[in-house]
Amino acid sequence: MKNAEGDHDPDQKRPQMEVENVAQEQQWEQIAKEAMEKFDKQGELPEGIERFFELLMQAKVDWRSELDNAINVHAKTDYRLMPPSKKLLYMGTYLPAPYSEQLELVIAIDSSGSVDELLLGRFMAEVESLMLLYPSYQIDLLVCDARIHLHQQFVNGEPLQYVLKGGGGTDFRPVFEWIEQYGPLDPLLLYFTDLQGRFPEVEPAFETLWITPDTQDTPFGRIIVLD
Repeated sequence: MKNAEGDHDPDQKRPQMEVENVAQEQQWEQIAKEAMEKFDKQGELPEGIERFFELLMQAKVDWRSELDNAINVHAKTDYRLMPPSKKLLYMGTYLPAPYSEQLELVIAIDSSGSVDELLLGRFMAEVESLMLLYPSYQIDLLVCDARIHLHQQFVNGEPLQYVLKGGGGTDFRPVFEWIEQYGPLDPLLLYFTDLQGRFPEVEPAFETLWITPDTQDTPFGRIIVLD
């Protein structure tokens, strides 16, 4: 991966990810189709089985793509003439080269005792892989139940390592208060939680994504449901 001084655009890797997402969807569709055919050969379909597969296909909505899109929208990319793009420099043609400002994320983990560690592991691995697409980033990771137990900061290339501490009740407010006092000016907050907790009374100025195993109502922010 080259930075802004090179001639590689991070977006060049995105078509490959899109191909992988399409292949994954096709695999799911094939599995569902084969299962339906197997049930059909056995005679009468079990009650509700068609509805089950409809829900299964809906549940596999590609949360990875949603997460990727959210981070990509938040990333700030611009163009500058110095240094110029190297693609046509040998011809004496000077073109602006893309560069990215530092991507700033805050990841909060609800450690109230109801966290699904398997889903959490999948989520963190996906975030870590997405970070390979960005030349410069800073991630503040917070572990919190009713209070913040851990804060760690990660920059380019560092693995996202964490220890779950807590086990008490859930209060989302300390994370938002921490960001207001100590966090980046305009972060993207990814909050991994089951949404069973106390929300801030005032909607924050920054974007919030609730990463959760279940769809529930929230006073603000957007939900990404992990299948």
